Amino acid sequence: MMLNVSTEVISVNMFRRGADIVRRGQAEIREGKQVLLFSGIPETADADTLRIFGAEGMTCSNFRVRNSGEDGEESPEIKELQTKIRELRELQEVKKLQAELWKTNGDFTGRVQSSAAEVEEYIAKLPERIGTLQAEIARAEKETAELEKKRAELMEKAELPAVTADVTSDRAGTFTFEVRYHDTAASWEPVYEIHSDGEGPVEFILRARMCENTGEDWNGINLSLFTGTPSAGGVMPNVTPLFLDIRENVMANRHFMPNPMMGMAMAAKAAGAAPMEARVLADSAPVRLEAEEAEEKSDGTMTEYAIPDKKDIPGNGEAAFADLKTWSVPAEYHIMTAPELHPGVFLVAEIAAGDYPFTDTQQIEIYLKDRYSGSYHLTPDFSGEKDTFTLGRDERVQVSRKEILKKTSETFLKGQKVTEFRYETTLANVSGQDLTVTMKDQIPVSRSKDIAVTALDTGDASREEETGILTRRIALSPGERKTVTTAWKTAWPKDKKIQEIREAVLPQTRGGRICPECGARTEGKFCTTCGCRLP
Repeated sequence: MMLNVSTEVISVNMFRRGADIVRRGQAEIREGKQVLLFSGIPETADADTLRIFGAEGMTCSNFRVRNSGEDGEESPEIKELQTKIRELRELQEVKKLQAELWKTNGDFTGRVQSSAAEVEEYIAKLPERIGTLQAEIARAEKETAELEKKRAELMEKAELPAVTADVTSDRAGTFTFEVRYHDTAASWEPVYEIHSDGEGPVEFILRARMCENTGEDWNGINLSLFTGTPSAGGVMPNVTPLFLDIRENVMANRHFMPNPMMGMAMAAKAAGAAPMEARVLADSAPVRLEAEEAEEKSDGTMTEYAIPDKKDIPGNGEAAFADLKTWSVPAEYHIMTAPELHPGVFLVAEIAAGDYPFTDTQQIEIYLKDRYSGSYHLTPDFSGEKDTFTLGRDERVQVSRKEILKKTSETFLKGQKVTEFRYETTLANVSGQDLTVTMKDQIPVSRSKDIAVTALDTGDASREEETGILTRRIALSPGERKTVTTAWKTAWPKDKKIQEIREAVLPQTRGGRICPECGARTEGKFCTTCGCRLP
């Protein structure tokens, strides 16, 4: 006779893709040899990695993977449930019959044997007795439904893979067994949060977004997260000869033209980007409750985060979260605006570039004064000692920009066209405190000797000659409004046309730069994926 050992998940080592699972169950076995069937294993388990662990003094042979119900014999648990269900259904029929008899016997029409006192007593007891029977029937129906649900779950599990093994023990008793295997239907990804009060240090919080789709809920498990993937350890490549030859002229294959949309997708994938999710915020407490951080370990190949508390992860692919680590980083804050490009004012944090807890593009969730401000992809820029990132809109300052003048004229002697531009920008402090706003503006820069750009009015702004970017620091008292002017003129040959080219600024990261054409991360002057020249 085969002895069933029901197992459940007790601990998980989860990698970026895949997880090592440990299931545990108990069985009362006799001395000598017996066949054990270990059930509860999901279909997503990698059968090649299944292993069984028992007590000392035991040996295992004839190990194989099969379905729990492969022999067509129902388990003792299912048989016991079926017996209970049958007994409850019989009880319901008896109670229903009793209720009908009470109702039938309550009809005294044409019956002369009963006295008035007996009739009155029967009628008085009838509602209470009928109510009691109906309550007993309802309880039996509820218990039957619960047992049927449990039976259906057991029958579904019976269709799942199971492991059978001939186990020989040198003694009898109740022993604990473990089944260990690798499962590919689990993964986690890092999620970074930035918390700031707009004054003190910035907090970077690393969280884990965990999913498993095994069809089985993991409840109360011990969990560790690893930053790598076992299959991604890689193999040392063989170095083969590299030859040079004369390149023949061939027609370009248009199927491999740069594709910006593909590039965006590749960049998102490289950054481990996750779709934005709607967040429902509860009423905020006076103090943010801090989660206990995971214990961080490193074995030289990957980092392990041991989650301190038992975790529950649903088996239908829904996400569960865990806090892993927090960094407190000194920061300076600036109120900044670039009204030529965006009509908003932003609060920006400036930190030392070396203080970033990550080196490549990450999706981050921003919380300003414990309020959710938004989500975007942040790419650290390591080209300088400092770097800035946006925390959100700053409603304390309002800004508006309008064109005052755009006039084009021709100079006959020089054969040129001249266009004069003039813009006014107004900033208003609508708060009750003194503020200083950093405003970014610009005048164009000529790349041709035929085009001349002359600054007419930049006020006290500092100007970068190579980029034409203007920077103003504008102090505003509570309720104060200030207007600044930016003006320039452009001259070019009247028989030619000019075009505006806005160049993208690519942050310099420790992992290289992102190609604007194909989205690949690369280094050097040319993209190693699509071959285009980097700006």
